[in-house]
Amino acid sequence: MTLLQIYEAVCRKTELSQGRFLALYRQTVSELLGEFESGYVLLSPGDFRFSDEIDMHGDAPHFEEYDASIVDNILYLNDRADTASKQLSLSERAEAYRRVWAKKNKRRTAGARAW
Repeated sequence: MTLLQIYEAVCRKTELSQGRFLALYRQTVSELLGEFESGYVLLSPGDFRFSDEIDMHGDAPHFEEYDASIVDNILYLNDRADTASKQLSLSERAEAYRRVWAKKNKRRTAGARAW
């Protein structure tokens, strides 16, 4: 998904300027990077910097499995009274991490069933 598609998905539920969206997107990715290793969040961790300008029409720098979680987290950050979005975001991000981990570690399934 491109960032523009994610932005449009967010805007279907609430009004948000592109500048505000990009700020909330960066904050959301920062939360993901604080929780998980960058190799399991970003497609190319070495190329991504928060200070760089993000192209709205370019592909999102994160794995597509995180799209739903990012949309819900941005909705929560925009309106903190919407705690349902935060709960969805937390459960979706854990599931997304599991899917990315399984995709990257196809042969290493020893601990995967414990989730």
